[in-house]
Amino acid sequence: MKREKKYGKPPCRLKIKITGEEFLILVKKFEYRGDWSEVFYLYFDTDDCQNKADLYSQQFRLRVRERKGEYSLELKKYKGEKHVEMSQWISDEEFRLLFQGLVPNGEIRRNISFLQKPVRCIGLANTVRKKIHFHHGILVLDQTHCNAHTYYGIEFRSDEAVSPEIIQEIQSQLNVPMREYQLKIEELWGT
Repeated sequence: MKREKKYGKPPCRLKIKITGEEFLILVKKFEYRGDWSEVFYLYFDTDDCQNKADLYSQQFRLRVRERKGEYSLELKKYKGEKHVEMSQWISDEEFRLLFQGLVPNGEIRRNISFLQKPVRCIGLANTVRKKIHFHHGILVLDQTHCNAHTYYGIEFRSDEAVSPEIIQEIQSQLNVPMREYQLKIEELWGT
């Protein structure tokens, strides 16, 4: 098994839901910048029903990210507008055991030790994204497919503190209105 790690990616400073048309305009605007990647996310909780899902009710999100044949088990804990993320690499066998309801040993399992029921896979999301260096940070353009729907979003991530004025300037440069961003797990549930 590979080592556990804390996320090293910069904190998200701006997250906006966008339309397909806005997505295409931004892709064209940044056509020659950044790289494309594809990621598959499998989401886990204790129940298929959002109202009965124990992790969701405690503001946790548990998912496996599969990329190029490797699996990373990820846990997010939302605390107001901030959230804590952690991940650990898991083997093929540990990945298969998740489908039997067993969370592999490690920091993530310790953080959700309150669970009294096994976890189950509640859905799959496929995200194609482009990352672009932008304003001393990273601009991420996302196109996510789940439940026969496609959702679009942008994120701006930066290790530096970003003033509200800079966020407003970035939003103005992108020419997109502020819209509430929906979590991928909520898209899976259709809420």
